[in-house]
Amino acid sequence: MREMQPSPQVADRVFFSVSGLWFVVLKFVGFSPTFFMRVIQEPLPAHQVVHGVLNSAWVALFLVQALLISSRRLRLHMTLGAAAVLLLALTIPVGIHEVLIKTAAGLKTVDEAGFNLLGLALVLAFALAGLANRTRPFVHKRLMLFATLMLTWRRRTALRSSLDWETSGPFARFLPSHPRSPSSSTTRCVGGESRPSVSPCSLWFGS
Repeated sequence: MREMQPSPQVADRVFFSVSGLWFVVLKFVGFSPTFFMRVIQEPLPAHQVVHGVLNSAWVALFLVQALLISSRRLRLHMTLGAAAVLLLALTIPVGIHEVLIKTAAGLKTVDEAGFNLLGLALVLAFALAGLANRTRPFVHKRLMLFATLMLTWRRRTALRSSLDWETSGPFARFLPSHPRSPSSSTTRCVGGESRPSVSPCSLWFGS
């Protein structure tokens, strides 16, 4: 008997729905220490609150849009597409503002700021290309996926740190240990202040 294979449409729906759920988890865990489950009593500045809300809204919208496609509710999906345009128009300027404020305050180096701004530029490019190709579902979905991926890229380091997979997480015994060499210092000096070293791959979009 010939084995039944899932259609490309079904595979797409499952893939993008699971991707949307993953982005939401990544964003929630990544922002929890500083935003969603903040334990410090000092309130966040208004610009950081706006930054967190807009980024979270974009990720939530991606998941909702993917689920609407999976449930074949195309009309509502297209209606909510207008929200994506509004969010994009707000998220990019707010993100740039956040990067510039942190750089001016000495919380980011110029190199970090450059990576962050490049990440925002790629988010904008992928999202605009995706919106321009909304009548071509195959292209549209993948471009919007890339835009959301760029927006959440830096959160993966926060997720790994929160779960502490290498030391106490559920997969610790399956992961090889990699002792740090003396040359790979975990801190570096920025403006006279000791700060953790950051991999260039984690600088695409800072929060």
